[in-house]
Amino acid sequence: MGGLEHVEKLMGETADAIAYQQEVSDMLGGRMTNQDEDEVEDELAALENEVNAPVSKLPAAPDTALPEAPAQTEEEERAPAREKRAERRAMLAS
Repeated sequence: MGGLEHVEKLMGETADAIAYQQEVSDMLGGRMTNQDEDEVEDELAALENEVNAPVSKLPAAPDTALPEAPAQTEEEERAPAREKRAERRAMLAS
């Protein structure tokens, strides 16, 4: 039965996609109603207002420097490589 449900779901999604494609084709073909045109113009005006609005919502940039990380000694920098070599030797020895 799982296969049948999957097929029905796929058919429903396909029908939705076909309806959406037809709607887009109608719009591109110039078959928009006056109400559609009004909605598009309202959406365009809202987008233009959003783009042209002043940008005052951004937080202020920090004006302090980050603390520096403590420098590693040469011995600390080499420790991971020594540990890996020791692990490889142990693996080869076993």
